[in-house]
Amino acid sequence: MEGRANVKKAAFLCLLAMFAVASGGCGRAAAVPVRPAVVGQSTPPRIATLPVVREAEGHAGGLTEVLGGERVVVLAFFTTWCPVSKPALNALERVASQYRDAVTAVAVGMDAESPEIAQFVSKEGWHITFAVDRDGSIAKEMSVPTMPMIFVVDGGGIVRYMHAGYHGDEDDLALREEVGTLSREAHPETPAPELPDMAPSIAMDSVETTSETADTQETATPNVALEVERLKARATKDLEEALYLGAFNLAELATRKGPTDAEAWLILGAANTALNDRFAARAAYQYCVAGAIGPRVSECKVLLSTF
Repeated sequence: MEGRANVKKAAFLCLLAMFAVASGGCGRAAAVPVRPAVVGQSTPPRIATLPVVREAEGHAGGLTEVLGGERVVVLAFFTTWCPVSKPALNALERVASQYRDAVTAVAVGMDAESPEIAQFVSKEGWHITFAVDRDGSIAKEMSVPTMPMIFVVDGGGIVRYMHAGYHGDEDDLALREEVGTLSREAHPETPAPELPDMAPSIAMDSVETTSETADTQETATPNVALEVERLKARATKDLEEALYLGAFNLAELATRKGPTDAEAWLILGAANTALNDRFAARAAYQYCVAGAIGPRVSECKVLLSTF
């Protein structure tokens, strides 16, 4: 049964890599293409003109004051009716609290009316700035395909990282690493965060053990190998649900933590193909062939031959 499941999984990834069509997720803000290329671009200047629903303590000059200067900005787009928004905003609160001297968190609501957002915010104890993008024009300009959507912006106003949706521990860990990296770039004296050990929250019997997993674990610590397995499972689930940008982020993180894991590269290639980025998909399969181990490297070779 396990072998049959692996075959079906492999077939699914191959089909996605060849035939997937980009789509949105919870609360699509607008019919816009999904573009990972937004990373490396400047945030739209018009963000500073968005109406502020509630200002964080210590900020009284609107978004112009909040977004100015050299602070790292964690920018989240959300809707009040999307169930994933609240835990994502809680994550912003945690990051902003940990790096309060170097980071500003801004949450932009996509609901049509400010009172709806104000009522939503008043029920929680968040200490971050809230604004509203009534017509969705800023979200469209930043190619926001799903809710929530989180961007990590450096002190120069350049988008350095992004997260589609919210995936709990994985995104918490990634956000803290990303914000910490940018904070230390701008302020070398900023201490590195104490990152939690995520492995205890993963049940051993929930991790599918394959010959490839065993090979990968030879070059990775048990905790890292378990985390990579969890990231791959989440990414595959996002692919199945057509949340392609979320799958891209999770798979990319999996390849960074498990660069010899062929399946992680296969998932990343499938996500890039679904996002209509054939160049990035080809690169994923090339990396797989060049540096991954295990029997599934042969699948990377097959897919690479189609480019």
